[in-house]
Formats: sequence, structure tokens, C-alpha cells
Amino acid sequence: MRNDPSASATGLHFLSVEEAADKLGVSRIKVREAAERGLIPSKRDNENRLRLDLSDVNPKVLDKKGKRLTQARLMHVLFDEIEELHDVASAKAAEVEALRGIADRQADALDAAARRMDQDAFDKAQLSQMLDRALAHLEAGGEDTARLADVSGRALSALEATGAHLEDSLSQTARFDALVARALDYADAGKDADAKGTEAMAATAQRAMNLLDASLAEAEESRHAVVRTGQMLDRALETGARMEERIAQRDREIEDKSATVTKVLEMSERAVALATPPDTMPKKRSFWQWLMGK
Repeated sequence: MRNDPSASATGLHFLSVEEAADKLGVSRIKVREAAERGLIPSKRDNENRLRLDLSDVNPKVLDKKGKRLTQARLMHVLFDEIEELHDVASAKAAEVEALRGIADRQADALDAAARRMDQDAFDKAQLSQMLDRALAHLEAGGEDTARLADVSGRALSALEATGAHLEDSLSQTARFDALVARALDYADAGKDADAKGTEAMAATAQRAMNLLDASLAEAEESRHAVVRTGQMLDRALETGARMEERIAQRDREIEDKSATVTKVLEMSERAVALATPPDTMPKKRSFWQWLMGK
């Protein structure tokens, strides 16, 4: 290797033993031996590791003998190499252990994501069942409302018919009152008539009274019918109010359950997002988008 003034800028003045061995194409122990013989400039770093300067070193310098090494110096070189290799092996073991820990955490995260996905699928199935039951309740509530409307309609029709019948009865009663008045007038006018005429007018008056009594009885019965029809209508209206309250309560329960399931789904999506790498994380969808298949 030729001398180069800019060699220090290339990073050859502070190489580790392994880097110097790679540059020179020889073994680590041979590089250490050459440094110990003074053939390669060297110094120690703050961790007491050997650092070499190859900026002015020609690979052929390794063929020189340099100064002679004693047995003690050779043992020092060997122990220094063994100590550094042990540190390197320990560092690599620590790296392997760290990678194993990362792999274990990643596996735990994947398992948690799988469990969250299973729970999410279970929650979605439960939500589908809840929605089916809610729709069934709503359909049943609609049928009950239709039946209630039909009963109310019949009750109103009966009430109208009874009112019309009552008006007819009152009109007939008025006619009977006029007839009785006329009969009494005839009776007063015929006080001096013969007994036969008097009996005839009395009989006529009696028939008029009987007709009046029958009319009054029929009017009373019509009044009772109106009262019963009103009671039936009141009960129908009360039943309708209770049905509306039940339907409103069901709607509130469905909304509460839907809100709860939505929160569970959001928690599941957040857990999956935390456990899934950013490049594979699915696009976030709202609950209604998931329900509609979007």
C-alpha cells in the first residue's frame, strides 16, 4: 500500500483488529503478532482494545521479522485475543437474546391480535343476533299497533252507531211526549162526554204511557251501551299507550346495546391496530360501514 496523505480521511488510522485483518487479508492473531513486533503502529482505546493504524502500512511488511517476541509476550498476545473474542461472543449472544426477546414479543402481539380478531368476530355474531331480535320485536310491535288501531276503529264505529241510535230514541221519546200531551188534552175536553168515550181516551192514554215507558227503557239501554263503548275505547287507548311505551323502551335498549357493541368494536380495532404492523394495518371502518359491507 502506497503512502497517501489523505489516508487518515479514509478511516485507516484507528481500525480494530478484525477490520485490520480484513484489510490485510490475514488472520487476527497474525495482525496482533505484527503489532506486537512493531511492524504495525498500534495503541489502546478507552476500553483497552487494540487499535491499528494502516495508513502507512504496506501488506508486505508482514513478511518482515521485526523485533523478537518472548514467550511471555506471545502468551499476552494470545490471552488478549481470547479476551476480545470472548467479549465479541458475549455481545453477539446479547444481540441474539435481544432478537429472541423481540421475536417473542412479536409472537405475543400476533397471538393477542388473533384473540382480538376472534373476539371481534364473536362480538359481530352476537350483534347480528341482537339486530335480528330487535327487528323481530319491531315487526311484532308493528303488528300489535295495527291490531290496536283496528280495535280502536271498531270501537269508534260502535260509539258512533250507539250515538245515532240514542238520538233516534230521544226523537221518538219527544214524539211520545207530544202524543201524551194530546191525549191529556182530549181527556180534559171530554170530561162531560159519555163513559164510553172516556174509557176509549183512557185506553189511548194508557197505550201512550206504555210506549213512553218502552222508549225510556230503550233510551236507558242506549245510554249504558254508550258508557260501555266509552270504557272499551278508554281501555284501547290505554293499551295503545302501553304498547308505545314498550316500543320506545325496546328502541332505547337497542340503542344502548348498539352503543355498547360499537365501543367493544372500537376497542377491538384499537387492539388490532396496536398489534398489527403499520404497513399491514387495515383501513379503519365505522360500525355502520362494516354492517353495510363497505
